[in-house]
Amino acid sequence: MSPVLLLAAACATALQGGVLDPADGSVLSGPEARATLNQCSRYGPREATAFWNPSAQQIDELEKRLPSFLRRQKFAPPGDARGYFRQYVGVVLGDRKFVYVNGFPKDAIAEDVAAFQQFTHDHPDVRITATDFPESMRSRAGWRSYAVVVCDGGSSYWGVLYDPETQQFSEYSANGVG
Repeated sequence: MSPVLLLAAACATALQGGVLDPADGSVLSGPEARATLNQCSRYGPREATAFWNPSAQQIDELEKRLPSFLRRQKFAPPGDARGYFRQYVGVVLGDRKFVYVNGFPKDAIAEDVAAFQQFTHDHPDVRITATDFPESMRSRAGWRSYAVVVCDGGSSYWGVLYDPETQQFSEYSANGVG
């Protein structure tokens, strides 16, 4: 295939949401990994018996397959897969290792941070707790370190298990509508 055709094919794939930016994903560990599994209006693999850290290569393979998988779902997230941040949690279910993907819209993070900033500006004397505004909502980078758990929100908030051994997805679930 000529270099021009290869470039055209790569661009077409990117335009279809086939190329995810690795900077839009973050591997969580420790207490935040466990917290990510406790989604309130969709499945999260709470039955995980242990945690592990997926390698950069495993995440890369997952990200190559994720956009086309999402497009095939009955309650697929709206828009392009590149419009979502992703949190990755390595979980052990039974005797198998999986990666749980927690997906949520990029623009929602910006809106949450703006609401937090406005609230703290309007109410400087109010003591804010993690219940009022979770750490993941307090800064644009908060989602990289803290679990994002949203009740309702519809198919814009979703999760899925990925098996790095078989390179297959399962247990796709989207939030309910409030």
